Amino acid sequence: MAELPKPKPGWQAGKSPIQCHRYMLDNQISCDVAVRFSGSTDVIGAHAYMLMCRSPVFESMFAGNLIRNPGSVISIDLPGVDPEAFKEVLRYIYYDGANVTGRNVISVLHGAKTYQLDGLAAQCMTYLQRNTSAANVCTLLNTCSVEEVVQMCLQYVRNHPAHVLRSAHFLNLNEEALHRLLSVDLVCDRAKVVEAALRWANHERDRLKSTTSPKEASLRDVLGRCFYRLGFTSMTSSQLAAVVKETAILSDVEQLALFRYAAMPDEEVTSSLDALGFSVIPAVYTSPSCYRSLEQRQIPNGGQVSSTLTFILDNNIILQGFTVHGTTKSGTYRLSAELTNSDGLERDLGGVVCKFETKLWSRGSKEPIRMILPTAVELAAVLPYCLRVTMSDIRESASSMYRGVDQMSHVAGDHCTLTLTIDQSEDGGFISQIIYSLR
Repeated sequence: MAELPKPKPGWQAGKSPIQCHRYMLDNQISCDVAVRFSGSTDVIGAHAYMLMCRSPVFESMFAGNLIRNPGSVISIDLPGVDPEAFKEVLRYIYYDGANVTGRNVISVLHGAKTYQLDGLAAQCMTYLQRNTSAANVCTLLNTCSVEEVVQMCLQYVRNHPAHVLRSAHFLNLNEEALHRLLSVDLVCDRAKVVEAALRWANHERDRLKSTTSPKEASLRDVLGRCFYRLGFTSMTSSQLAAVVKETAILSDVEQLALFRYAAMPDEEVTSSLDALGFSVIPAVYTSPSCYRSLEQRQIPNGGQVSSTLTFILDNNIILQGFTVHGTTKSGTYRLSAELTNSDGLERDLGGVVCKFETKLWSRGSKEPIRMILPTAVELAAVLPYCLRVTMSDIRESASSMYRGVDQMSHVAGDHCTLTLTIDQSEDGGFISQIIYSLR
């Protein structure tokens, strides 16, 4: 450990316990732990007492050593750990002062998970939730193995598939990350998924050609196991024709089976697709907006707003999600949703069909924001349903939001019409559309 100037006598005067902890760490006073890192000459001093009282992992690591060697300096090696990130871990342990940034958040999160520092892990996750975007979600899927982060990224992809698929960073996904992304139930136009995957395959083929073998691989070979996750079965005949015309990715037998399915998806054709390895992915529809116009409204003090949408369907559907209008400025806040039916017959929870909480990313745009359910739910025709959504933790900087006004009584979507109950006590709302497939 590097020599530091000796502290002045009486440095403790006027300092709180937390301030003393910080001073001892910053000035490396009486350290009895020396932390070393592989590939680095850095040595960081710490205090076993502080490490043990905040982390059960360090307690288990040091307890026996201190009993056998009282007064000794414990030397530990941390292979694969970034010294700068570990300094933030120590700052959290000593005085809850970790500075989490875009550069260090993943390394700090790994440290928090390794040493069971739940508060620091929560701080890192909050940072990621507030700063995840189409630009960095692909990088996170490529580089981060923390399952909580991976699931957060995949939920972002489900809510914002178009932005992620169009992102230049999508082309830099590795094959494992691409397969994981495609394995998610992407509720969107599958033709866009195929288009993006083919762009990725062309980009990857060029990269492989320049770095490995001059022999050019086929797009299908490059896609590998991702090929069967593209969702050809939910494409229309014209979309399939465009793929067949522009690529040689489908065999004649596969083309025939897919065109037959697009024309008449009966049991025989479905069986032939199963035999060829294709999973049947249902087409997804988005209803028109439930409101005729849109306007800006002030957000009340407290940063929380709620909206309800009560409707009856004329057809059985599988509800995949819904869209909401967000704030007029970009930001991240909490969204909770509950779907109930008034007769109490659906499920066994007093009429609750589903409920969930998640984070909402608003770009400050008038365009509605997609919210995809963690698990799709079946809704029956004729029964009345009520969707209630609450947004909270809205920051003061976002003082207004978009709300729909002049609610319609009927909304006709593809294969399904919603009859809406207009709540006279609620002047407009921010739930705009429902996203669904057919049962």
